[in-house]
Amino acid sequence: MDIDKLTLELLMNKTTYQKYVEKTDPKKFEENRTYKEKVELYKSRILEITKEYLENPDKQVSLDMNHAFYEYSQSCIRHFEDIDVNAIDDDTLFDEPEKPSTEKSTKKSSRINHFSMKIGRPTKEEPKETVVDDFF
Repeated sequence: MDIDKLTLELLMNKTTYQKYVEKTDPKKFEENRTYKEKVELYKSRILEITKEYLENPDKQVSLDMNHAFYEYSQSCIRHFEDIDVNAIDDDTLFDEPEKPSTEKSTKKSSRINHFSMKIGRPTKEEPKETVVDDFF
């Protein structure tokens, strides 16, 4: 891949890039369209096997599937850890130190709990189990 194509792929939003690929590389565009159709076709089976792997990480399907799920789950973990670290940094970086028992600290605590629930991180008050179905 030359630099121009790489630059376009990285800097364009997905929709614009797909329009660009449709015009400049019809074969790649068709491959991508076929892939999306297959994902839609096998969506429920993909979700089911993902649930099975999450419930039993030692499940043996095939070497290829086992490796793919391991890599996928590792990537998810890194992504969520990055989100959590950035959320903590963003939340504490510009905040003033906590003041004892004021309405402001109650509002801040509520805001932190709301933000934590939005990113899927359980809070002390309300532990939450995340299920694959919650994302679809």
